[in-house]
Amino acid sequence: MQTTGGYRKHKVRELFNTQGVEAAWVLGRKLGLKQSSLRVWFNQWKREGKASKKAKPATKPAATIQSPSDLGGLSIAMSKSVRIGSNRV
Repeated sequence: MQTTGGYRKHKVRELFNTQGVEAAWVLGRKLGLKQSSLRVWFNQWKREGKASKKAKPATKPAATIQSPSDLGGLSIAMSKSVRIGSNRV
């Protein structure tokens, strides 16, 4: 069998997904992987799993205003005298 780049990582990932962290840890150590590498991979895979569960639902696009009548009688007043912050030192 010819090995390819990432073969050991792929095997550990499959076991991580099917049987969990402990089984994947044991296999990774048997394959000669460093503890630090396994920790980094497991943390990354856990984050990826959480991110896919928290995926945001699709949102409706914002309404576009093409003319003042689209505001439905609302008026927006802008004043030049509005100060943001303070000039005092």
